Amino acid sequence: MKNFYQVRDLNSKFSFQVTLLSLFMFLLSFSSMAQEQITMSLEWLSSTPTTADFQVRLTNTGNLPVKFNSIIVRGKHAENLITQGASLSWTALNNNTNSSWNNWPNFTNVLPYKADKKMLNFSSNVKFFDSETAPLIPAGDGIVVGSFRLAVTGGTWSPNTDFAFDFEPTAAVIGYVDGSKYVSSLATHGSNIICLVSGLSQLGVAENSNSEFNVYPNPTNGKFNITLPSNIKANVSVVDAEGKVILEKNNLSNGALMNLGNVAPGVYLVNISSENEVQTIRIVKN
Repeated sequence: MKNFYQVRDLNSKFSFQVTLLSLFMFLLSFSSMAQEQITMSLEWLSSTPTTADFQVRLTNTGNLPVKFNSIIVRGKHAENLITQGASLSWTALNNNTNSSWNNWPNFTNVLPYKADKKMLNFSSNVKFFDSETAPLIPAGDGIVVGSFRLAVTGGTWSPNTDFAFDFEPTAAVIGYVDGSKYVSSLATHGSNIICLVSGLSQLGVAENSNSEFNVYPNPTNGKFNITLPSNIKANVSVVDAEGKVILEKNNLSNGALMNLGNVAPGVYLVNISSENEVQTIRIVKN
């Protein structure tokens, strides 16, 4: 009888331990599935002999809802970007027109440009949004949160120089995760933007100039043509800054005409896809 109860007791302990292990594995599995991750991308818009504009896009690539609080854009640009003796500065343009974002980033702090480190440094105000007023960072195409302008003083861009931006580890998006009232610093996966800058105006899509796909004229008053290789058919769609498709045509040939109609002036994305290639080109409507 004593031995029987000992065996039963051992089996109970074993069963309890197995239950705890199963619970631990379930929680570990759940936590690995419930992750927050934000992608921050810098997207080139345009350049003139002394300025260059780009926009910042945020996308929720995790599986938890994240509300936006603030952002830190910090990184290094390419070497020899400007001519010798010139200086570089940058500022937020405060041109976010999305109503839920209240024209963010009207309250900003552009930290000093560090010429010796080729460092661009921007932090937005952490008190502009709270947990109630903060907008969601969407998945899919995400959202363009604002644009910035680089300005050259005492010179111009170095001819035929690739612009590139490498995010620092301290670059981050601050947000409210899964309904929390307290902010968290979220890891970001930054995208480098490479664009050939020169002394000529390059409104539109300089970064796509080597592609066999193109659009012209760019900028446009609304009508533009699609350039494709001969004997290639492609599907074309045009989306706005919020990812809404405003124009779509299929099975097009070289020289096909597109018409944006009465859409508002601004920057749009032209997605061109053939059987073997996909290309996105930015176009400016005047």
